[in-house]
Amino acid sequence: GAPDAGVKQLDIFVNFRHRADSGTRVARDDTLCNGNGGRNVLDGLHVRLGDLAHKLTSPKHEVEKKYYVESKYNIRKEDITSFNDEVEITVDGSSYKCLPAKLEIIEDGKSYVYIKEGKFHQVKLMFKAISNEVLYLKRVAIGNLVLDENLEIGSYRELNEDEIAYLKAVK
Repeated sequence: GAPDAGVKQLDIFVNFRHRADSGTRVARDDTLCNGNGGRNVLDGLHVRLGDLAHKLTSPKHEVEKKYYVESKYNIRKEDITSFNDEVEITVDGSSYKCLPAKLEIIEDGKSYVYIKEGKFHQVKLMFKAISNEVLYLKRVAIGNLVLDENLEIGSYRELNEDEIAYLKAVK
């Protein structure tokens, strides 16, 4: 049948790990982007959805993104408060106050960050604003889409019916 108008592309990379220093540069037009001069590994949940990408990333749709972070320094209680109280970051030379975010400590130097927006390199900039540095970053969930850790590096899988239903319901 004809594709659903609300889901133009069910082209979702549930897990895409790629060594960015291999010389491959990927564009920002609904594909992946390294943005770190090719020094880091892209890892985690990546979605290519055409029109749905905006719904999943725009703050007005309030879709939560969950990131696993390894940081240079341990997270302090005041860092958790700062994230919850709207961290101020600099994007393209302009100051921007992020929406409240949740910072959850896993163990020393490891945490989860939950955000409902996605400014360019926002998580890294938020850590910079609290005098810390992201050493490793992996998006592990976008809304109800959760990274399938059983996938091999560079592989992907088709969505199941529940995931498709969730995407169709995103307003």
